[in-house]
Amino acid sequence: MLESFDFELGRTASFLAAMNAIATFRPDGRTPVMVGTMYSAADGVRTAYEGAGVARTLQSGAVDVAWAQVHQANVSVTGALRSLYRKDPGSLRAIESLPTQDQSREEIKKRGDLLAALWAKLPLPPPPYPVPVGPPPHYVVPYAGMELLDFLGLRSSALSQESVIPIVESEYEKQDGALHEQEAVLRDFNVAARTQGMNQFTSGWEREVIEAIPTEPPALPPGMGEIKDVEAPGGPLIQVQVGAARASKFRLEGKGPGAVVFSVLVESWPTVRIPCTLPMVDAWTLRVRGENAKGEGEWSDDFEVTVPA
Repeated sequence: MLESFDFELGRTASFLAAMNAIATFRPDGRTPVMVGTMYSAADGVRTAYEGAGVARTLQSGAVDVAWAQVHQANVSVTGALRSLYRKDPGSLRAIESLPTQDQSREEIKKRGDLLAALWAKLPLPPPPYPVPVGPPPHYVVPYAGMELLDFLGLRSSALSQESVIPIVESEYEKQDGALHEQEAVLRDFNVAARTQGMNQFTSGWEREVIEAIPTEPPALPPGMGEIKDVEAPGGPLIQVQVGAARASKFRLEGKGPGAVVFSVLVESWPTVRIPCTLPMVDAWTLRVRGENAKGEGEWSDDFEVTVPA
């Protein structure tokens, strides 16, 4: 689900970058601020969906853990009771009649219910088992830390955890629906923006920027990166024209004067024209790599450029 949503969200980021670069590109009459607001709202929906998914997973895990504790108590208490009542044939027979199959959650519940019901009716084990202080009723304690109330508490805790499942499921379904709706909103804008941009710009770098924005989710990682040209009119601000098949964003790295290793210049940019402010002018070696949801492409060949002051 998130793969298709993230594709449309990424396309919106690309069109927003294109709008910021092309002053006359205003699809559906929207300004960059309006599209930025739409993007932020969509990103918020994505965050809420992920949060609901995490909550659902955590609650499911909590339920599994709670019933696993009941299962373990079923096994250990029954085993302890068999030993304690080994000299009481009647009680032992009743204990032996309890079900031992409790792999599914329903079986664990049933076994626990029957065990608790029998436990409440068992007489105290034969001497030398001590008679507890205080007025009856007295219930056998199979081992330290496991009284009947403790056992019932484990079962109640598991039922309580289970009762939360419909709530988190409902919230997840709600956020899943919101995600579908938001994806449709993004897709409608993205399709319209491309159509309007391709009709508005029949040639030139503006069309190149719009045309390079992907129209379908990638099936493969990007191809090898390419630096087509670098505009360096003077000063640290340059424009790098790049490309890579199937890329939805680009990473630009460079080696400045005297440097022996590449460093990141622009970590992620969503169009094929990358504005970059260099830390210094003079001779630079640049390289670019395309990225998409399926992975990273190969680095481009090194591109040498001298940036005048």
